[in-house]
Amino acid sequence: MAGTHVIIVGGISVNDPGGHDRFPYNFMNPAVARARKYGSNVLIIIFAPSYETRVEKQDKEHNSVTYTYSDTCLWGLFSADSCPALIRSKQRNPRHFLNVLSKAAGGGKFSVQEIRDKQGLTDKLKNLASIASVDYFGHSNPEYMFLEYSVSVSGSGTVTWGDADAAAVPAGKFEAGASFISFGCNQGDPKGLAEQLRARWRIRTVGSHGKTDFAPIGRGEPQPSSALGYYEYPAAGGPPLKLTAPP
Repeated sequence: MAGTHVIIVGGISVNDPGGHDRFPYNFMNPAVARARKYGSNVLIIIFAPSYETRVEKQDKEHNSVTYTYSDTCLWGLFSADSCPALIRSKQRNPRHFLNVLSKAAGGGKFSVQEIRDKQGLTDKLKNLASIASVDYFGHSNPEYMFLEYSVSVSGSGTVTWGDADAAAVPAGKFEAGASFISFGCNQGDPKGLAEQLRARWRIRTVGSHGKTDFAPIGRGEPQPSSALGYYEYPAAGGPPLKLTAPP
């Protein structure tokens, strides 16, 4: 059976003082484009809590967002369906962004699964029979994916996933020719996560030297730009190679 193409969607920031993620689909849109490019056997894994918090707490949302609403009962003794009209309220649907992604997957174009902590990502990868590729769209530093960034602590990654977590995912899960590609910041830097996972999983890996910029996503482009270019770490070893075309 063909391996699964895994696409990890990291969480977006909420009221970030540095101005990150003004466009809330920074990570979702390129993930969906990537899924459609692969065509079949695609699983998108999304860190759900950040998107729920964004709905609840973001002070000023991008003008492209039209929230959906759901009924909420102001008294916890009633469900939304049985709640008397006098104490029923319309609230922003906390699943708004997650539902947008699910709608994009409609008709079985690809699968979407949610995680709520770092162990959830590890478990999803471990439970796959075979992996063809892993792509990551989200915040990061050289050594860690930031599944949650600038939500509970402004400007900081508070739920992270790195090489120590990857150690729980056997290299034997990856089929021949498999790859790991990170579109996060700095993950192609020397001794960064791309280089670490090449050694860990014995596969081809790719990451950005320097920061990536997701602003082009809001302009309809398919992936973020890289300050110094994307670099490949060949599975067979050797020095990184600068890519001449988008990964």
